Amino acid sequence: MLRVAGRRLTSALAWRPAAAAGARGPLAGGSLPAGDDDSSRDHQQPLFAFQSPFFAASRGFSSEALVPRNQDVELPATVSAVKNPSAKIEYDESNHERYAPGDPSKRAFAYFVLSGGRFVYASLLRLLILKFVLSMSASKDVLALASLEVDLSSIEPGTTVTVKWRGKPVFIRRRTEEDINLANSVDLGSLRDPQQDAERVKDPEWLIVIGKLPRICALLSTATPPPSCGWGGGSEVAFMMGARAGRAPVAVLLVAACVFALFSSPGASAAEVTGRAAQGNTERISGSAGDVLEDNPVGRLKVFVYDLPSKYNKRIVTKDPRCLNHMFAAEIFMHRFLLSSAVRTLNPEEADWFYAPVYTTCDLTLAGLPLPFKSPRMMRSAIQFLSKKWPFWNRTDGADHFFVVPHDFGACFHYQEEKAIERGILPLLRRATLVQTFGQKNHVCLKEGSITIPPYAPPQKMQAHLIPLDIPRSIFVYFRGLFYDNGNDPEGGYYARGARASLWENFKNNPLFDISTEHPATYYEDMQRAVFCLCPLGWAPWSPRLVEAVVFGCIPVIIADDIVLPFADAIPWDEIGVFVNEEDVPRLDSILTSIPINDILRKQRLLANPSMKKAMLFPQPAQPRDAFHQILNGLARKLPHPGSVYLQPGEKRLNWTAGPVGDLKRWK
Repeated sequence: MLRVAGRRLTSALAWRPAAAAGARGPLAGGSLPAGDDDSSRDHQQPLFAFQSPFFAASRGFSSEALVPRNQDVELPATVSAVKNPSAKIEYDESNHERYAPGDPSKRAFAYFVLSGGRFVYASLLRLLILKFVLSMSASKDVLALASLEVDLSSIEPGTTVTVKWRGKPVFIRRRTEEDINLANSVDLGSLRDPQQDAERVKDPEWLIVIGKLPRICALLSTATPPPSCGWGGGSEVAFMMGARAGRAPVAVLLVAACVFALFSSPGASAAEVTGRAAQGNTERISGSAGDVLEDNPVGRLKVFVYDLPSKYNKRIVTKDPRCLNHMFAAEIFMHRFLLSSAVRTLNPEEADWFYAPVYTTCDLTLAGLPLPFKSPRMMRSAIQFLSKKWPFWNRTDGADHFFVVPHDFGACFHYQEEKAIERGILPLLRRATLVQTFGQKNHVCLKEGSITIPPYAPPQKMQAHLIPLDIPRSIFVYFRGLFYDNGNDPEGGYYARGARASLWENFKNNPLFDISTEHPATYYEDMQRAVFCLCPLGWAPWSPRLVEAVVFGCIPVIIADDIVLPFADAIPWDEIGVFVNEEDVPRLDSILTSIPINDILRKQRLLANPSMKKAMLFPQPAQPRDAFHQILNGLARKLPHPGSVYLQPGEKRLNWTAGPVGDLKRWK
């Protein structure tokens, strides 16, 4: 201990002689500053023992004791930083790299981490909220005791009201005297499950039944149709529902949907389907409509196909092959069909018709939607080219030419009806025959003499989704598609003229209607399980659902006022479809359930005709009586051309400078 203290004392005295002498006063061996007198000493603090060098040495190895003050000695960096704190900090940049805040290369990763974390937090929060809300819902034993009150005073005699109870449809019918007498007049011996009508009801005026569609369909699919039953099968169910002797009240059309599914499987021929009907009656499509379907255009007309530069057709498809699959692709496949068709002629002098292959709907957005805004300039450029290279356009101003224009509003070239009407048909096409999907009576975008065709639907894709013929149709009404187009019609009411919005608002909770905006992978299979398929208008009155419904044997419900349907002179639309006015959409359930069962059976027998399906498709390769041949049939029926189509020398009918200013600009 003494030795350590001695070394410390020696060290302190050796290293700081000046400090000890100048700061410790007389006791430390120092002298008073010059000029100090007795009075100045009186003001100095008293000297105590702790100011002595002995106390300084006894503080241990402090930096003050070990580091000399009055000598130029370089301090370590850490000691210097402690003894001389400063707000100015300098970093050594030689050994590391610093990234500036907000480095763009790191932004995507940062957003991904933050977004992922927030998504996880939101999902957990949603799960907790759902768990909490569901914990307050009624249990199944409570739901089993649930009741439903319905005001019967508003139900008129002979009408039916459908309500939902525990997820199942309940049909409430106020029967008339005729209905009651009809139910009581049935011979009980002809029924599999005989029971008097009085045993089924408490009040004869009211018939209340619950529908369980899958169970009923399963029952009917195994029932043998007795010849004495007008329903043709499932008589025990018909009796339970109050339908006797071949008459189907509106309350039991749900069962009827399953019954006639037994007689009209998809893809069956008309003879096969009709052969299963009661009493062995047969029925075939007759009349002019059926005869037209058998027309063969070969030998009745000749078509000359212009050899236009590839920029008008083939190069566009090469650039964007998606054009081959969208619903406007008829213009492409019609061109390919004519190149190898027997009606094509290489001698333009003997041609009855001239065809210019211009692909006006192949300018697609990233989402695959066609942009028609360049189409007028493209079509105008093509007509200018062929009118200068060949003399045939100028002798008729295009009256013996035809063009395929499958866009929403045809040669008006716009997807919104208001603007399409404002534009009108391209002036250079007003004498030509237009082959288009758009068809509406008394509309500026449909000129007299046009041929209305179905939109393109991929035949191979539809063929791949066929289901077995013995699967019953367990869906009464089916629809998948938009009800509102918020992107193009944010205020609502203009899209589909409000028909689709009315459809959703009135029937979104109706158990008879399977409608949704979702497009499932089983879309084609679901249509084959449906009785009625809704085909409402969208931006234009036509819809690809029309083709799909006919091909899959689902009765099309056409909701589009004044629509002109494809090949209306060849397909008996009045006999295979159901037409509903746009203003009558709120009553759609009553309209469909009031259709007599015999009418529904007839429509399905007609839809089973293979010729009906072929007429709606553009197969590759072409087949007899398909849509290609129906177009040629339509052109053949316009022959011979009247003499008025040919112009006198120097006569001009078309104004080449008419139309919007933007259409007059040069294309490419």
